[in-house]
Amino acid sequence: SYGGWGSSGKSGKGWNGGGKSGKAGGGWGGSWSGKSGKEGWGGSCHSEAFVTITNLSYEQSFSEIFAMTATHEVTRWHPIYVFGLRANDALAELAQDAKAEEMMRRYHSRPGVEEVNIFGDFKSQGIRGGNDDTFLRGGRRFTFKVRTSGHGDRLTIAAGLPFTNDGAVVLEGAR
Repeated sequence: SYGGWGSSGKSGKGWNGGGKSGKAGGGWGGSWSGKSGKEGWGGSCHSEAFVTITNLSYEQSFSEIFAMTATHEVTRWHPIYVFGLRANDALAELAQDAKAEEMMRRYHSRPGVEEVNIFGDFKSQGIRGGNDDTFLRGGRRFTFKVRTSGHGDRLTIAAGLPFTNDGAVVLEGAR
């Protein structure tokens, strides 16, 4: 299960560094629960889970959000990112252009993938004004639903960090 994660953002301070300001405590956090409210998902007793992403960073927005449920093998053999290696084209597009379409193309038809989505309209969450219709600003939350009745027992989320130089944050294969 997962409770939250940090983002190094522009400051490069590592796991707990924060957004553009580099202040500790930046990044994102979230929670998820099955239909019954119990943590986790999968099996025949749950058909959906709600995922909430909270942008905990200071003045650092998130771009379009890519979300995928898949088997462990998908991210094991075709990871979004491998530490120490160059970003693949899909992650580079997300980091540089704040667009997740290439990420969607990379995983959409892959065996073991249950569901892929791109979320980029945050008006439905009551967030309005200028670029913030397409970006999730610091301090804001976004909740979405994923199917859990199939074989996708792992959650992967990725978002670009607009207004930085090629930044992205990824949660890959969370159970």
